[in-house]
Amino acid sequence: MRVKVAKYAGFCAGVSIAVKKALKTAHDRPGKVYMLGDIVHNEIVVKNIDAAGVRVVDKISQIPPGSTILIRAHGSLPETYQKARSRRLKIVDATCPMVADIHQAARRLERQGYRVAIIGDKGHDEVVGIAGQVKNPVILESAADSSEITRIKKLGIVVQSTQSEARIREILASLAGKVEEIRFLDTVCLPTKRRQQEIQEIPRKSDVVIVIGSSSSANTKRLVEISKRINPRTHRVMTARDIRKNWFRRAKSVGVTAGASTPAEVIEEVVAKLKAI
Repeated sequence: MRVKVAKYAGFCAGVSIAVKKALKTAHDRPGKVYMLGDIVHNEIVVKNIDAAGVRVVDKISQIPPGSTILIRAHGSLPETYQKARSRRLKIVDATCPMVADIHQAARRLERQGYRVAIIGDKGHDEVVGIAGQVKNPVILESAADSSEITRIKKLGIVVQSTQSEARIREILASLAGKVEEIRFLDTVCLPTKRRQQEIQEIPRKSDVVIVIGSSSSANTKRLVEISKRINPRTHRVMTARDIRKNWFRRAKSVGVTAGASTPAEVIEEVVAKLKAI
């Protein structure tokens, strides 16, 4: 059985930067680093960060004054920074640079007089962070949500960095005729676009497709959705332990890709098991 690994699989630059910052900060300030939620959506990475000594809390009030707060890769709300400063916390910002750019884009649209809409998954950490940058944002998770758009003259749209192009097109089409002026900013990050382009080809060239990543990872779920539409023999795994031999009956080729928060060593372990099969 031939095993082919995608060129763009595993850590993107934003996740890599965030993880390195977390580990360095934990090393430099042992026992004094706190975080509101997980650094990224991957249980293995979270476990490694926890082992390094970064403590996860629910509220800033739980962080002792003088400690360090680590801002996660998905970004945070403006009030998080304000509260951190008021408690004299050292802020280490591990927000993905591309997510930070979306924050700026949303604020800029609002200053220009647009009502801001975000194409993204409701409740996702990144979307919550983007929404917190502006007043009264609209979250568009699907075309059905366009019914919320009424009596808006100017609508400025940004996109969660890991959204699929197909969903974006559907939502934009559903807005036709509902708003006098729309300004759309394509803020899907380049690593996401590259992965989604690859996952259009891998399922066509492979009998079976394996997508490695967490069920809580938005970009991993997107890869699975796209791949399954092309090749139903697509399976998501967290680690090599999740692989089942019966998936590969009469299979001569398997394509492998991974979400942006999947560590390289996990990909290597999965590939090794596939080759053993």
